[in-house]
Amino acid sequence: ATFVQTFLNFTSSTLSAAFIVIPFAMHSLGLPVTVTLFLVLGALNYYTLTSVVVIAEDFRKHSYEEVAELAFGRIGFLVAWTTELLFGLCAAVVNIFVASTLIAHFLHRVTGGSHSWAISRGVVAVWVALPGLAFSLYQHPRRFSLAMGSAIVATVVFALCLFLLWAVKPTRMPSMRCWILPHGLNSSLKFGVVLLYCFVAHHKCFWNFRSMRLRSKERWSLVCRYAIGCTILLYLLISAVGMLCLPQTKEEQDDRDFLFCRDSYLGSHGLRVAAFLGLAAFLVLISPTDVSALRLLVTRMLARNIARLSDLDDRSEFGDETQSAGSPRVGYHPANLGEGQSWAPGEQLP
Repeated sequence: ATFVQTFLNFTSSTLSAAFIVIPFAMHSLGLPVTVTLFLVLGALNYYTLTSVVVIAEDFRKHSYEEVAELAFGRIGFLVAWTTELLFGLCAAVVNIFVASTLIAHFLHRVTGGSHSWAISRGVVAVWVALPGLAFSLYQHPRRFSLAMGSAIVATVVFALCLFLLWAVKPTRMPSMRCWILPHGLNSSLKFGVVLLYCFVAHHKCFWNFRSMRLRSKERWSLVCRYAIGCTILLYLLISAVGMLCLPQTKEEQDDRDFLFCRDSYLGSHGLRVAAFLGLAAFLVLISPTDVSALRLLVTRMLARNIARLSDLDDRSEFGDETQSAGSPRVGYHPANLGEGQSWAPGEQLP
């Protein structure tokens, strides 16, 4: 669950960091209006949750439901629940839709323009959703191995199903819209998967938002977030270079043209996409969640140092009270130096 929350946090912070250039970049990337609205809602909900978490830290509350109740009264729990639900839904849609499209585009380029159904966006979306569902089913850190095993089992089962389908019907499907099912049933299944992902994320995934104190697992979460962030940013850079440098081919006007390198990308749209990725890569490193967590770390470090210096001041009061002009300032009395260290008047202290 920590991994899922970290991945969703990073993705949402990336998208919310790129919120400024959405009107310029979304049309160039070919995103429909619905997905753009999901991006906007995800960005707003991300900043709302982050702000409420920081406020809860200042008020020393244990959950953002309590802060919402203080702000909105009896309907505070409804506001908090709606915010969680929208954040989970937006994160699920954005992760499944955008990540599966990017990976499918990358596989399409790597395989030399192959249109096999095995690398279609729908199949890749299932690959993206299965580990997330398995991880989000277990919220306790001690169950991480169980979640990892469930994710591996689900992925292996899905791979076996794909292999059986390929063995029975080794044909290539011409359109990436098809998920091996009719379009109506396909849309219903996709909607059901998104709702299931959102439900599980709402109840299991965001549990560590409720802990307001930065413990060791939150520090590891920051480390994992930056590691995942660097990996994804590296992948985006490689994809951007591939989109701008690889030879262009004519594609059908369907989902295969989504995020593909068109002729206009080499013109003004290429600059917009580069600015979009650059701004996202720059601002994601200073996302509000990271700033609030790092603020807690720095505050605690300063508190420890201030306590240690005040302790030195207290001890120095019982030392040499008559200090000359060349003697060290209070708190750095020679009696407080470690063993083997010496100090002479006029000499700069280490």
